[in-house]
Amino acid sequence: EAALRMSGLSPEQQEQLARTVHVGGVHASLSEDMLGRFFEERCGVVERVHLGVVVEPQSQTRYAHVELRSAQSVPAAMSLNGVALA
Repeated sequence: EAALRMSGLSPEQQEQLARTVHVGGVHASLSEDMLGRFFEERCGVVERVHLGVVVEPQSQTRYAHVELRSAQSVPAAMSLNGVALA
């Protein structure tokens, strides 16, 4: 299924996506810089962090996409699943 979603992407886009992790439930007190430092200290060089918000009728949920320099850093980032940052 993931291969089907990626089929329309260039090789560069596919490589970038393979180095990017999704972070859900980001607390409102956390900035892009704070998230970048957190992941860099534990996983290696962070290329960029993008914060986003999903707005629903009764709530807002913040998330982030953290792009790592190396796909080899992704397992370390994934091992942080469930860690509270705030």
